[in-house]
Amino acid sequence: MKCRGFFGSRFGNQMARAGCVLAAALLWDGPAEAAPAIAFEPAAVNVSGMTPQGRAFVFGVAWAADGRVKTSRHTTFLSDGDGNGEARLDLGTERPDTSVWLAVDFEDGSWTVATTGGAVREARFPWNAVPYARDRLALHSEKAYIAIVRPLIGAWLLRVNDGGESDGDGDNNGQIRAGLASFSAFGGSPPPPAKLERGDIVLVVDPERLLFSRHALAR
Repeated sequence: MKCRGFFGSRFGNQMARAGCVLAAALLWDGPAEAAPAIAFEPAAVNVSGMTPQGRAFVFGVAWAADGRVKTSRHTTFLSDGDGNGEARLDLGTERPDTSVWLAVDFEDGSWTVATTGGAVREARFPWNAVPYARDRLALHSEKAYIAIVRPLIGAWLLRVNDGGESDGDGDNNGQIRAGLASFSAFGGSPPPPAKLERGDIVLVVDPERLLFSRHALAR
């Protein structure tokens, strides 16, 4: 991660390094140890390694099989009813070849991301995507599907277009400012939080470019 001072001076470089230290403290790129696992069937998604008799939040974005920008989203809470640490999401139809999936153990916060198809790619989340106020996400994108999960508390979703109603800056400028207040609560979750907190898990999917980014704020 490279950091340069905004003012092009020694003071600016010191400020930039301080910002990098803060970002490194807040953002963590990898899932927790003993994370759940995702496996695929032709028309289903299986999650294993869950807390026995617990729940998992599952969020998936799939692209049309012919490569067109035609996406579908799948969002659910899965319950492990028999206590074997596994749950299954029946999609009701054959799963498209290209997709990305997030699974979060809602009880302990462990999580994982899995993809199908070679077209979807992972991009690193910018170190400054979470501003100091932690009340929004700043993204260089024209469209994004975003899921935020706070284990034991809730999950919140947003579909946002650059310059659209949910874009905080309101300008069609290739950048999205996704305020947390614009997110919708999912599955009985409380209203969206005012700020991101340590342990929150974020998945951002760019449906136009077949890109995804994943991050968790360090605990």
